[in-house]
Amino acid sequence: MTLQTVLASAGHYLLIAAGLILLLFIIVLAAAFLLTLLMRLFANFSFKTVDGKIQSQILIRLKIWFYEIILLDFDNFDENAAPSSDSDSESGADKNAYHVTFTDEKVSVRSVKTNENGSDYEIIVHTEEMFSKNIQVSDGDSQTTVFEAPDIVTETDDVLTLNEDEVKDLGIENEFGETTETVTTETITTEYEFDKNDWDSDSESDDEFEGDEVSNDEFDDNSDDESDGDLSDFLDEIKRYVDLSDPGRFVSDSITAAARISKSSARLASDLLLRADIDEMSADVVFGLSDPADTALAFGTIHSFKASTYAYLAEIEETSRSSKKRKKAAELGAIVRNDICIVPDLTNKMFETDTTMSFSFWIPRGYIPMLRFILNKNTRWTIRRYLYPYFIRHYIRNWLAERKQRKQDEKQRKQQEKQQKQ
Repeated sequence: MTLQTVLASAGHYLLIAAGLILLLFIIVLAAAFLLTLLMRLFANFSFKTVDGKIQSQILIRLKIWFYEIILLDFDNFDENAAPSSDSDSESGADKNAYHVTFTDEKVSVRSVKTNENGSDYEIIVHTEEMFSKNIQVSDGDSQTTVFEAPDIVTETDDVLTLNEDEVKDLGIENEFGETTETVTTETITTEYEFDKNDWDSDSESDDEFEGDEVSNDEFDDNSDDESDGDLSDFLDEIKRYVDLSDPGRFVSDSITAAARISKSSARLASDLLLRADIDEMSADVVFGLSDPADTALAFGTIHSFKASTYAYLAEIEETSRSSKKRKKAAELGAIVRNDICIVPDLTNKMFETDTTMSFSFWIPRGYIPMLRFILNKNTRWTIRRYLYPYFIRHYIRNWLAERKQRKQDEKQRKQQEKQQKQ
């Protein structure tokens, strides 16, 4: 037997082995997919702020045919506790107040051209959308400050082939070869008002603190040691998972990543909501950070995501050919716009919430939206440039360092035990 024959036989057997491994892998994937056809996820969330603390009730169940698995059951909810008082925040504001207005405007220009293609009709739809956002702050007198974000312009082209009945159902009446243009403008405005006296008093107290010389001992005596300890432990725990060596760059990159992924994540959320069976969904959140600028920036990001989700649902309500899908998009749009309320507090550092959500979801319905989201170029950029350096790589490095330290400690302990025995 020559060497060439031996190599050919070995290659033949290796090819058969690789084919069997690939076939086994495909069978496992097919079995996993068929198993998910019987899976349905049930989730119930409830969060409420009581006496300055967040009470949570979370129940996530996975039902496989008739067998039910509880994935998460967490409950520290006290129904007898009295909710925190909002009398101070709901009291009438002074006539000299800060008035903040957030405005999201969407201008859509849609041109439709109809061509005859045999017995069918070819509809060419060109859509150009421009999104603009601005924040306007008035101090109650004559001074007004306006912050405007750069306009976002998107263009899409769709070609539809329809028969005569479908053209009539869509209400397309333009002649062959003729182009009709429709311009629609949608504006979402949210206004908030804050007491100017409270803001000014906070500013004066900050000035007095800066003007007086306070020793470190006096400052430590006046601080709450328990809360400081909890905050320090919380920050140390965060630093285990997040690279905060350069906080300024981390905040800047977080804003960039949120802006890039906003549209695709809004579409993912909308697609998942459309495929879920929602029993209840409502959220009332009031939050404030230590710096009013950070509060406004965080609220702008959240409001942009909410507006993008609502705009996508409104587009589905207008353009979908399924009446069932249009009806559900209208219901979800009403929930997003009316039942989800997020209010910033630019005067105090606080967080209050009363959120309830209950829904069920058939697992296979999420495959296409998740795959579309993962393959999106902005998602890939976010994973490569943001999630990997700040979270994944940092966590792996810390895990390896902790593992190395544990091995060294174990080695030292064994050496000490050996010395004690001697």
